[in-house]
Amino acid sequence: MKASVLVLSGLYDFSIDIVLRRLREMGINYLRLNMEQMADLRMAFDPVTRSMTIRGLGIDAFLEADLQAVWYRSPVFLRNSLGNQSLAEQLKRSQWSAFIRSMMVFDEARWMNHPADTYKAETKPYQLLVAARCGFAVPETIVGNGVVEVRKRLPSNVALKSIDTVYLREDDDALFAYTSIMSANELLDDSVHHAPLIAQEFLSPKTDLRVTVVGTSVFSYKILVNGDPAPGDWRLHKREELTYEQYSLPDDVRDRCVALCAELRLPFGAIDLIDNNGKFFFVEINPTGEWAWLPDAKRTAGAAIAAWLSLAGGR
Repeated sequence: MKASVLVLSGLYDFSIDIVLRRLREMGINYLRLNMEQMADLRMAFDPVTRSMTIRGLGIDAFLEADLQAVWYRSPVFLRNSLGNQSLAEQLKRSQWSAFIRSMMVFDEARWMNHPADTYKAETKPYQLLVAARCGFAVPETIVGNGVVEVRKRLPSNVALKSIDTVYLREDDDALFAYTSIMSANELLDDSVHHAPLIAQEFLSPKTDLRVTVVGTSVFSYKILVNGDPAPGDWRLHKREELTYEQYSLPDDVRDRCVALCAELRLPFGAIDLIDNNGKFFFVEINPTGEWAWLPDAKRTAGAAIAAWLSLAGGR
């Protein structure tokens, strides 16, 4: 089988299934490659002719230079700590990650999103710069490990965040880091200077908004905890406490979301905004963010992604 759409993902990325079901209904031939199953396949490609064969796990497929689209769902940064992995496991992980990035040889295909653009867009300080250039309000921000400067610029409550997503392993435990709210006066050099962070002015009152952009299509939702806006990081609350309500963005804010993704060269972007008394602040954008947990995802973002992948043309 010759595939016209290549999907690079993880085995447990269930949002993929929504889009693939739609592609099947559209009669589009696709090939899904999961990171966890790479070693069980037998693959070979010529980077100059851009021809590739894939066999194993019931797959007998090939790709050619005229591949139509690539859906790249993996973050570019290797965030998982290697922990106590053996040398063989470390080698396997690093080289398969490089192999997936090597699919960039299919440079005439449409990419959602291209690894090079994803790499750049995953950098939070750069996101803030581009968002400000696109007309978004951005919380006052300090990046680094200088407590004195944070106290000087942000004298009241501050929102503390990691510069990159924190995902660490300690024995069998997975450790994550969420946004913390605290007084700037409580920040101590002893606890901050070891690793840089992002300190931002704390916006209150606030309503969290999740905006999914696919091409020029925009789907926005208000995130509530027990029916009310979350006072801090909404991700810290139990799933049953959360509700997501469709939200109509003002036209200028909607246009800024599309412009931001275009400036970052991202056909797909999951954007977090804050509504602070009618003023919309940019928080961050995730080039490989989740969307399937939002209401009516099959009809909205899922359908839009499938339609984007099925169109012929350049990036």
